[in-house]
Amino acid sequence: MPARTPARTSPRRLAAAVLASGAILLAWAPVAAEAAQGGLVVLARTQYVVEPDLHRVHVTVDAVATSFEPDSASGQTYYTGVNFAVQPGASNVVATSGGPAVRAVIARRADDFTVISV
Repeated sequence: MPARTPARTSPRRLAAAVLASGAILLAWAPVAAEAAQGGLVVLARTQYVVEPDLHRVHVTVDAVATSFEPDSASGQTYYTGVNFAVQPGASNVVATSGGPAVRAVIARRADDFTVISV
């Protein structure tokens, strides 16, 4: 069996990997800054499943909302909902929280996005 030389990483691939790693780290920076200022931080992960035979795309958004609003002497801050901007043409919207359904409505439609209020 012939000897192989070790694979080399091109400078472009290495630069792309470093930039991607930096982008991931930078994506978390606004969360830390927002948490320091109080408010509501929502982190979401989206999965798309293309179903060509059914002529649709099934989209799942897993989101976690965390309040960083400190309690005050006068009480606590409660958030009654959150909005998600999704692709235009979204329909048949359903939301759940740990299993039970929660209210989800299409609040706005635009040419380039749809707003879903949960």
